[in-house]
Amino acid sequence: MKRRLAFWLGLAVSAVLAALALIGIFRGGHSGLLYAGINGICREILRGSTEGRQALVGSCWHGPLPTLFALPFMAVLDGYWGFFGCLAAQFAALWLMLLGVGTLAPRNAVLRFGLQIAAVAAVVALRNCVDWHLGMSLALGLIAVLIRALWDWTVRGGAKSVVGIGFSSALLLWCGAQFFVPVAAALLWMLLVALRKCDLRCRMQAWFLLGCGPVLYVLAVWMLLNRLVMNDWIYFMRSYRLGSVAEAFHNPGNVRDDIKTAHWSCKCIEEYVKAKSQYARVFVVGYAGLDLLRHYGVHDCLTPNMDLHVGDLRYAYKGQHLFVLVPKPEGIAKFESVFWRYPDIYTRGAERLLLDRDFADGWRLFEVVAAPTQEQLDEWN
Repeated sequence: MKRRLAFWLGLAVSAVLAALALIGIFRGGHSGLLYAGINGICREILRGSTEGRQALVGSCWHGPLPTLFALPFMAVLDGYWGFFGCLAAQFAALWLMLLGVGTLAPRNAVLRFGLQIAAVAAVVALRNCVDWHLGMSLALGLIAVLIRALWDWTVRGGAKSVVGIGFSSALLLWCGAQFFVPVAAALLWMLLVALRKCDLRCRMQAWFLLGCGPVLYVLAVWMLLNRLVMNDWIYFMRSYRLGSVAEAFHNPGNVRDDIKTAHWSCKCIEEYVKAKSQYARVFVVGYAGLDLLRHYGVHDCLTPNMDLHVGDLRYAYKGQHLFVLVPKPEGIAKFESVFWRYPDIYTRGAERLLLDRDFADGWRLFEVVAAPTQEQLDEWN
């Protein structure tokens, strides 16, 4: 009876603390982070678009786990606009984070609640300097579970601890590239502990399979999805740079706290290009583009694009006046695929792209030159 009462009391306290953490995020002025990236990806997946599938697997900085976690909430609670869905998903993620933190002291209720309160205080304190998106809440809960499993493995050993290390590491890996290093460190520590103890050393192959197997499986699935969707086994890793891990946490860039800002930006861009041609079409690049288009509605003039190939656009949309809208390469936006495919596109443009105009928040509009290429001229001749 006491255990059951303590269980429900712990759930109630965790829910209240999660609500307080959510209020802290809103009061920090970062309510727009609830939308950033995940809202746009879920919207495109629910529409069944190619861009949604590409966005789900195409970047190691936008891990699939937070998106898949939020997708049911977005589908049930207004999946196309997503405010209530993202709000519910963030609350659930914060709640799971607190439950994960509670595993660090499962037998001491006072210490458990103290750790949870400290976690809420950390969330509120970091809200102004950290891109506190949905994946961060999930990741902190998984990190707490991973630390507990590593502690049990170091002190007592046993298959249960190794399974906990393996599965928490695998799920943490799917939260984003910023967690690659802690996952590698945890697996290395697990193997070193096994090497130091004679009774564990003789079963090293089993520990490696249980601990590293889930992580390797997750990486293999991610690579396979990239091969099927992007036609490139390691597409999601091409923008990963170890020296820039900290930029995934700081200076998120292209995130709007005012819902109306993105809406009117889209309208302004649409009116501008429609004045040039009634057959104009604008391709909005990357995950930042999904965030910009989150209130645009059904695609008409403005269309998301996750993998820019200027030549393919010209051949696929003949007879239309084409434009490309590129975000400013700051914060997480600098890891967009467009910047490793066309490194100088923002400052110098690219082949077949000419700078047309700058818009608010660092967005730049480029016009796709419609003049025939030399190959086309040779074919015509």
